[in-house]
Order: sequence, then structure tokens, then C-alpha cells
Amino acid sequence: MGRTRLTSRYLVHGLEIAVRADDPRVLAAIHARIWRFAGGGYGHPQCTFEFRVQGDPRRRWAAPPEGEARRVYEPPVGEVLYYEASDALFINHTGRVHVLCEAARGRVRVSLMEDTPDVIWLATHPLFTLPFLEVLKRWGRFGINAVGVRVNGVGVLFPAVEEALHAGIARALERAGFRVLGPGPVFLVRRPEGLRVLSFPKERDVSEVTPFSPGALLRLLPDSLARRISNHVDLDLLRADEDIHTSWAKTWMESQGTMALHEAYKHYGDERILDGLWGQGDYFAHHVLFYPRLAMVNQITHMPNALLGIGPRSLNPQRHDRHVQMWPVLFHYTGWQELLARYRAFEAFAKSSPSWFTQTIAWEHRVRPKGSNQPPARVTDLAVEALD
Repeated sequence: MGRTRLTSRYLVHGLEIAVRADDPRVLAAIHARIWRFAGGGYGHPQCTFEFRVQGDPRRRWAAPPEGEARRVYEPPVGEVLYYEASDALFINHTGRVHVLCEAARGRVRVSLMEDTPDVIWLATHPLFTLPFLEVLKRWGRFGINAVGVRVNGVGVLFPAVEEALHAGIARALERAGFRVLGPGPVFLVRRPEGLRVLSFPKERDVSEVTPFSPGALLRLLPDSLARRISNHVDLDLLRADEDIHTSWAKTWMESQGTMALHEAYKHYGDERILDGLWGQGDYFAHHVLFYPRLAMVNQITHMPNALLGIGPRSLNPQRHDRHVQMWPVLFHYTGWQELLARYRAFEAFAKSSPSWFTQTIAWEHRVRPKGSNQPPARVTDLAVEALD
């Protein structure tokens, strides 16, 4: 029986990429490099990277194609060959890692002959970068390392190979008063309105086009997703002449909405209020990043969604007394196991919370969750033990 293959999805400036691996360490290493592009899942990916730890050199899953080949790059070790007849790139690193990149077909195969940490690093770092850039190039995104600035409305890029040179250029430009893009990898893309520069993790405009437009936004996305947005989103809210406001509301603030709906349901008994509680449950169970080993959730969930290229992303774990208070209530109204996992994780650290936040835990222990999709019985009020 073969190993189970795990899959992650990424949306790299409108190009949906799937990464599959039969070793979770491989998937984690790739995610650590391109986590800012995490997303997708809206349709068939344009390209799939598949990693297999085989350990059997007789298997030729990522073997080179037939025909003549020419060297296109001179790595320190191994070889990088291009097969023109089959339009394929083949990388052989001393027989330990083989890479077959068929960019036009949207397929990259990476075969690891060993599962040692150094081989996994090779496969997920230098031997991932080259086919990654090749795939993006086939989709019109040409990667270079550069520092960028805007000068009198015109974008200027300073390409450089050495990292130290990049840093020096960036510092000099910043001291001169310029707002600097980079240093780091950027992608050049030709649009009908001009040349644009795409950066990690989102698009930056350093060309002569207008700063933002709904049409430019939709061209960054897969056709199927662009149609969904056109049909269901009021794009007039994204006018080019206005700033896009990003919400920085923290999840501990949003958790108070749960308690407000809970109090409203206790008072009015109107089951329509349960829709709001179930919506809160779905939001905190499936849309707020959870750190199970830390017993924390992400402090900020930016809106509008970063998938639209609006607003920064951040990883900022937090455990708050309001979270402790919220989980038992959401678990009671939904009975969902995802909320139970978060509830139990936070409960283990609840000893440091004031008693008026933890009384919901004691209440849930007595009442128990309904565990179904039907409205629960009306709950009794919670006593206020103290006020700060």
C-alpha cells in the first residue's frame, strides 16, 4: 500500500498551484516558503507539484524524457537539462533528487531517493525554486531579484544578484526619501494598460497605470473566481480614487459578539438569533487561524480578504479571556468538534483568567451541548460574580 499523499493549495498572483507530498515534512517545508500565497481551492489547479519519497532508484517516476537535451544552467552540483522535443526541464542532483518539470502541461514531479533532512531541504529549496519560476514564466510572470521605486510616476527596478548589493541599494534609496519595493523576488507581468510588478505577497503598482481598479483586480484571478466576484460583489466599492479600508478588528473583540447574541437569545427566545450564533461558530471554527499546540488563535483576521490583494497578512497568536468565555457558548449551540478542540485547548489555560470569564465553562459542564443542528433549549442566565 502506498503512502497517503497530502495536498496544499496556493494562489500565486492569479495562478492556482497544488502541492502534493507523501511526507508531511516536505509539505511543511514548502509551506514555510510560500505560506503568504496560501489559498485557492476554487477549481482545477493550473499546475501541480508532486513530491514522492521513493527510496528505490529502479523506479522511474520522475525520469528524463527521450531525445536530445541541452544544458540550460550550470548548478554547483548535478545537471539541469532542457528537452526541446517534449518541452521538459529535467534536474538531477547526484542521483539523490530528480525533478521533471513539464510547465506547459502544468505538472512538476520531484522524486526524493532518501528521506533524510538534507535531501528534503534540497528538494524544497534550490530544486523547488527553479521549476517554480519556470512555471510562473509560462503563465506570463517573469521572476527577477530586484529593488523597485517610483520616480515621477514611473517605476524603476534595480536588478541585482547578490543579496548584499540588494540591501545596499535599498538603504541608499530609502535615505534619499524614496518608498522602496523589496529587496526580494518580484515578477514582471505585461498588462494591456502597461507593465506591472508583482511582489510577495501581493501586487505593487510601480508603473504608470492607475493605483487600483476592479478590472485589474479581476485579471489577477482565475476566470472562474473572477466570474463569481463579478456576479456577487459590488465592485463600485473598490473605486480607484478611494483608499481601500482594511479592518484591524481583533478576534477577542469579535468574540464579544457571541456573548451579545447569547444574551439576546436568553432574553427573547427567538430562534432566528441562533443563525447569528451558528455564523459565529462557523467563523471561529473555519476562518480564524488556530494554533493547537499554543492553545491560541490569530489575533487579527484581516478584511477584505487578502485573496483580493487587499490588506496585509500577519501571524500573531493570542489567548484572551474573551476567547475563554466564548468557546463553551459556541460549543453548546453547535456541538461541533472543531469548536470542542479549541474549547478544550483554552480551558487548560483558563486558571489564569478571572472567574467571571470562566463561569461559562462551569455552566457548559452542567448543561452540556445539544450536539445537533436543532435549536437548543432556552438557557438560564449567568450570574455576575464580580465587576472590575
